[in-house]
Amino acid sequence: MSGAVLPAVLVVPKMESVVVPIAESTVINAKDTTPSTAADNDVSPSPSEPDTDAIKMFVGQIPRQWNETDCRRLFEKYGSVFSCNILRDKSTQASKGCCFVTFYHRKDAIEAQGALHNIKVIEGMHHPVQMKPADTENRNERKLFIGQLSKKHNEENLREIFAKFGHIEDCSVLRDQDGKSRGMLSAACCKVR
Repeated sequence: MSGAVLPAVLVVPKMESVVVPIAESTVINAKDTTPSTAADNDVSPSPSEPDTDAIKMFVGQIPRQWNETDCRRLFEKYGSVFSCNILRDKSTQASKGCCFVTFYHRKDAIEAQGALHNIKVIEGMHHPVQMKPADTENRNERKLFIGQLSKKHNEENLREIFAKFGHIEDCSVLRDQDGKSRGMLSAACCKVR
């Protein structure tokens, strides 16, 4: 009787019995009166927001006929999904065959990537799933090249000038063969939290 809704009796202490229609696979937790599915018992409840180190992932090579529910079904095998958005054509709203997914926990995104990226070929597709951190994730760590600087500047005073924009991991003035400044700076920066 898969998928059938069966009447069940829910007994609550110090109250009358209540008949509640619930799904066949539903389990009543004896500690409270809230019905939960069997899957709920295996996973702790998700927080309202993802972890601060959660990764937004870009996923390509998904069937164009899939909707967000289909995508979630694929990803939720690896953990709770905070958001899933299919990229669509602006004028036709047709799927472009890719999406963004954010898991509540970073480890779940990494596990999904390990299991899917260049490995899983979804039925009806010809190439394996492509799953990588979205470009926005890589913007936290970029190397900047700054030109038209006075050749009088050294690494120390340029670090002071640019420190107000965020933490600078590495800073070096580009120099010619004689060690003279070329008036350009190469700096590796990271996001300040």
